[in-house]
Amino acid sequence: MAYFFPYKYAVGTDWQQMLSTYIPRFLGAGNALEYRQTALALFTDLHDSHATVTQDPVLSPLEGDYIVAAAVQFVNDQAMVIRVRHDGQVVQPPLEPGDRITEVDGVSVDEWVKQRLPLTPGSNKAAQLRSLAVNLLRGNTPEMQVKVLRAGKSLSLTAPRFKLGTVPPVKPAVGDSTYRFLTPKIGYVNLATITRAKLPTIMQAFQQTDGIVFDLRNYPGEFVTNQLLSYFISKPTAFAKFAAFDARYPGRFVEYQPKPIEPAGSTPYAGRVVVLVNEITLSQGEYTAMALRAGPRATIVGSQTGGADGDISRIVLPGNLVTRISGTGVYYPDGRETQRVGIVPDVEVHPTAEGLRAGQDELRDKAIQIITSTK
Repeated sequence: MAYFFPYKYAVGTDWQQMLSTYIPRFLGAGNALEYRQTALALFTDLHDSHATVTQDPVLSPLEGDYIVAAAVQFVNDQAMVIRVRHDGQVVQPPLEPGDRITEVDGVSVDEWVKQRLPLTPGSNKAAQLRSLAVNLLRGNTPEMQVKVLRAGKSLSLTAPRFKLGTVPPVKPAVGDSTYRFLTPKIGYVNLATITRAKLPTIMQAFQQTDGIVFDLRNYPGEFVTNQLLSYFISKPTAFAKFAAFDARYPGRFVEYQPKPIEPAGSTPYAGRVVVLVNEITLSQGEYTAMALRAGPRATIVGSQTGGADGDISRIVLPGNLVTRISGTGVYYPDGRETQRVGIVPDVEVHPTAEGLRAGQDELRDKAIQIITSTK
């Protein structure tokens, strides 16, 4: 941290005090679990969404081997059901999109979150809640008791869980879910499955559209950042600058400007570009959003992103506890950063219970509105 973390100034506390604070806590850890919980507390104090622990044999079982077949997202600190699995491979739970979950297995969601936040790493609260949402419906039993608010009415439900790893992921319903037309004049690109090879075909298909919606509420399938921006600019464009550690002088970071991105052709895409982001947008996703924002007709729609940009440095701690930190500082050309701040949307939009119940994607709907109103 002292020598290879570019954002020590953004942690919010004096990092030089952390060593004396945590050494007694590590010494006092009586077993493998307490040791890992101390490490998680340390990572949480770092405020870096890259500083997570995944697939640890001691920590992973604590959340339970069973999960309800539904997806949850925290919207304005409230746990909302955004999707329910109904493909017949598992018993469908009695939850519905738009349900606000208020209690799980006898514990209020507010208390459940409060208990876990001190051991949940993340650059900002939005990123922490993203991590917690994944585990809210997990447990060690094949059923869980859930209380929800549905259209203003409180309901107590028994939701079945299925065992993790027993059901394959849901396959896309269409042959190629990477891109499609939302309307005859508006294209849509899901960057979760993007490849460099597909990008020329996609841009050719959308060349005459009024606008393109790029969905970054995911992690991009491949690194297409520079190639993507090249379609929207008419002159060489720099959209970021970096700070890299100086191996000759540990602790020093050297700022450098990458080579500007060259236009892909003589005529850039002329339509509007709308980029959808939320707390799932992280790292390469945030970097891609920065690039798209550098286009002359781009608008960012959504909510605060995960706030951890830049290449990672991998760290292996005693007990084979693996974590990472952001190893390269990433800034806009004017010096603004994304670390902890995230990508600040031009138009802030959150899902609503009413929209979820109606099956709407309100961020995508807003993107369509922006394009059709300014074509």
